[in-house]
Amino acid sequence: MKSTLGAILLFMGLPLFVYLQSCVPAREFKELDQKYAGLKDHAAVLEHTNDTLSASLKEQRAVNAALSARNQALLRGIDSVEGDLRYLQESNARLRNDYNDLENLHKNLLAGNQKETGRLLAEIQKNQSQLQEREDALKELERQLYQRRQDQEREAKRQEEDRKVLDSLRLSLSVLAENIEKKNADIAALQKAIAQRDSVSEALRQRVAGAMFGFEGKGLSVYQKGGRVYVSLEEQLLFKQGSYDVDAKGREAILALGKVLAANPDIHVEVEGHTDDVPMKGTGQVKDNWDLSVMRATSIVRLLTQQGKVDPKRVTAAGRGEYIPLDAAKTAEARKKNRRTEVILIPKVETLLDLVGGKK
Repeated sequence: MKSTLGAILLFMGLPLFVYLQSCVPAREFKELDQKYAGLKDHAAVLEHTNDTLSASLKEQRAVNAALSARNQALLRGIDSVEGDLRYLQESNARLRNDYNDLENLHKNLLAGNQKETGRLLAEIQKNQSQLQEREDALKELERQLYQRRQDQEREAKRQEEDRKVLDSLRLSLSVLAENIEKKNADIAALQKAIAQRDSVSEALRQRVAGAMFGFEGKGLSVYQKGGRVYVSLEEQLLFKQGSYDVDAKGREAILALGKVLAANPDIHVEVEGHTDDVPMKGTGQVKDNWDLSVMRATSIVRLLTQQGKVDPKRVTAAGRGEYIPLDAAKTAEARKKNRRTEVILIPKVETLLDLVGGKK
């Protein structure tokens, strides 16, 4: 499972956007990226937790084996003590019998030889002393046996507690493994959706590039990035310097793009105007670079919707001014690159959003 998760994570650097059949605002793409990153981090955390719990389970098993060995040793010790106890009990019984016999003999000889009586008394006292010693030894063995049984009970209780811990760890590992499998399935589904998104985006890029083939190398470039298709048009292809009126050559390029968009109604369109960083001091309708970038974007949108027959609900116009340059150098060549209009084509991403949201 760990190797499978590692292999899957190799593809997680792919962009987390699939655009398949309808329009989605740009804000939802950012949320999608965040969800994808969270899913990837969660998978890494789950994998780390699995390793930690596996190591803990291994340690608990080793402890359990050691406790079992110790318990077996205690049982053997108890058997030995019980054997000694039985032997002392039998010896004690024999001594008591001897003692009783001597007492009876003593009673019979009370009237007899005093010397013999003294010897018998001494023998009785000796037997009594031996009996007391055996009884003391027996009590000690009984005490040891009781202590060992107490130790055995404590060991059994500890082993039961360890067994419960092991059962809990096994359950946690099972739940964790199930969660990892589910996350792996989600990641696989996302990777499939990302591949589908890239395929759709590449097909769209080729279609747009083919429709606008005559303009490439003349201030137009078409490329794919992050599941979107970018049509970048330099100022010289669309506008005169400082103007927002689309000239004839630029109109031809925009209408060629409009034919592709009209034939693909599931594509959302964002038009962004960009300027260089040279301050513009206008006195009429265009007062600064912000105004110029917005009005240029709006001019393109009007062409696409009014003459290109693109549904206005699919189109967004935005002015970015001078603040997202392609080249930050303060040279004429860099400023020329920065004076551009970008038409961003965004395929439908509903399917990918459903996957991230947990829908199946």
